[in-house]
Amino acid sequence: MNCDGCKARKESEICKGRTAVLGCAEGKARVIMNSNEYAEVEEKEIIITPMTEPDSIGAIHKSAGVITDRGGVLCHAAIVCREIGKPCIVGTSNATKVLRNGDNIKICTKYGKVYKID
Repeated sequence: MNCDGCKARKESEICKGRTAVLGCAEGKARVIMNSNEYAEVEEKEIIITPMTEPDSIGAIHKSAGVITDRGGVLCHAAIVCREIGKPCIVGTSNATKVLRNGDNIKICTKYGKVYKID
């Protein structure tokens, strides 16, 4: 997915963080607050979580991308997403607070931003 149009969509920007893995993705948000919720992730959803854990690898494979509240370019989410080629934004500090399950969102790692799509 192309990130060229993201910069013009500032009005829909909902949070930002640090780019861990380049790429863009669109999908429904899946907010994960504890490890037993990873089993609920469906194909092409975007995982939003405070931070990933080893239990999250299967869900990350199914997802369109990952957004975390905490972490940096060497955190678990960044390493796993880099290995399997999933777009990833880390260290947003508030993604789990401002996004809800089912929100249509776009990850634009070129700018480290998350956009809400109507």
